[in-house]
Amino acid sequence: MRAFWTIAWVQLRGLLSATAGGARRTGQRRSAVAILAAMVGFSLYLSFTYSWALASMLRASETTDLILVMMPLFGVVGSVLVGAQGAAGFIFGGRDNDLLLSLPVSRLLLSLAKLTALFADSMVMMLGICLPAGAVYALQARTNPLYWPFLIVGTVMLSLLATALGALVGLALSAFRPQGGAAVVANLASLALLLAIVAGLMVGQQALLARLISDPSALRATLRAWAAPFYWFRNAVLDESWLHLGLVALAGLVPFTLVAAVLARNFLRITSALAARAPAVRAVELTELRARSPFRALVAKEARRFFGTSSYVLNCGISPALALVGGGYLLATRQIPPPLVQAAVAAGGTPLFLISAALIMICALGSTTAPSISLEGDRLWVLREAPLAARTILDAKVAFNLLVLLPPVAFAVLAGAVVSGAGPLEAVLAFAAPAATGVFAAELGLVSNLAWPKLDAANDTLAIKQSASVLIAFLGTMAVAGTALGVSMAAAPRLGTTGALLIVLAIVSVPILVLRLVLAGWGIRTFARLA
Repeated sequence: MRAFWTIAWVQLRGLLSATAGGARRTGQRRSAVAILAAMVGFSLYLSFTYSWALASMLRASETTDLILVMMPLFGVVGSVLVGAQGAAGFIFGGRDNDLLLSLPVSRLLLSLAKLTALFADSMVMMLGICLPAGAVYALQARTNPLYWPFLIVGTVMLSLLATALGALVGLALSAFRPQGGAAVVANLASLALLLAIVAGLMVGQQALLARLISDPSALRATLRAWAAPFYWFRNAVLDESWLHLGLVALAGLVPFTLVAAVLARNFLRITSALAARAPAVRAVELTELRARSPFRALVAKEARRFFGTSSYVLNCGISPALALVGGGYLLATRQIPPPLVQAAVAAGGTPLFLISAALIMICALGSTTAPSISLEGDRLWVLREAPLAARTILDAKVAFNLLVLLPPVAFAVLAGAVVSGAGPLEAVLAFAAPAATGVFAAELGLVSNLAWPKLDAANDTLAIKQSASVLIAFLGTMAVAGTALGVSMAAAPRLGTTGALLIVLAIVSVPILVLRLVLAGWGIRTFARLA
């Protein structure tokens, strides 16, 4: 057991160091812990917000207990999506696999140690979602003495289920690695699938809300039939049912044990096969770039990397995808959704103002620059040795980010303006506010990646998913965008939509100028020192 806990602890430290940039010094380990704490705090905040909104809708039909079915379900889905990419890069693509396989320990111990690290990551996310949901329910209804113990134990068991599913999906992602043009086609197809899913959720959202209010018994029957482990979770927590708690435990332990056993038996075969398919190092691209200037050539290089890397497209392409789907939904329906009209009236603005506000928050998700330096990896010397100004290289990364993000945002604003009948000035400002947020997100992402580069990532997924720069850029953009929107919405009843959007522009423009000066000085010097 001592060997197991030693290896498991090393794997957990590996995950933390992956987030903090791979450093081993005490200060940087503390930085990793601080980043992990920020992630936990952010997940707690989001879960409490959405749980409270869901409970408010369910209160009228006296079905608040469904919150303890739906929120754990959402948590497992999110944990599987996050864990799958972690498994692809950490379990099956870890740099230490060769070293671990040479140790005099069993394959079962090794696979369990890696799964334990993945389980810890999943459990943090699940607790961050289920604990606020449990607190929201406890504030609205009387609970039994075993409510919290059963809630925590059930959440841990569901985390085992999410870990097993994430490992299986991660294995599938690792096995499916198209190269060259096939990779671009596959990534674009994945983005199209993501667009279809988002569009389906938007179209079906009103129907789901109506069903929640008008016919909750039918939804309850559906969840009981198709999401049985989560309904067992609800029964165990609310009814003090040891039987259902045991069923939840089996739903988590059985898949986790089976996955661990399969990995233990085939770990060497799986990792060897995957290593044989992937290059030992990320090769330097020597293809010809046809462009009129070095700047355009660099933008084209960024485009090839973006569309040729699946995790890059799926994680950083969500913002343009949401903007395209939103604009397409408005044009297809030819009307502003009634809840949006009501919210606009309550806020003292117009529907286009709220559409612009939604696009502002969407732009906070779209920083392609946050992992762009890290993705250079051991190919950074190519840019360093090329006869290119550092300013040109950095500007090209920002330019590509805006090239991907701003056209879909303009499409969504144009659709909103046409459907709502807004005037030209309002439409221009409705585009300028999210566009400025996109510029800020791109510059902040580049600054954070220069400050926390991860040039030694084992693969691109780790640089994109487990990177301090990505998290810091996201939280920083959300903080500034949220502050600007809060001030503008408070002023909207007095200043109107035009004045409120001008406030957003004024607030966001200040950090844009500051970051521009930082990149022109500190950014260029830091890029020159990167090794």
